[in-house]
Amino acid sequence: MTASKHRRMISLSEEADEYLHKHMKERGYRFPGDAIADIIRKYERLSPMKHF
Repeated sequence: MTASKHRRMISLSEEADEYLHKHMKERGYRFPGDAIADIIRKYERLSPMKHF
């Protein structure tokens, strides 16, 4: 299955924005969207909920 990409415009709190930039720097991501996708993938793996 090929992942499709969707553009989104989001607003983040200052705390969330700082976390995102820290995550990008630690993991070597160049684009915020890649870092956000990584954070979501990790959440989905760790979450006991079933995701759609």
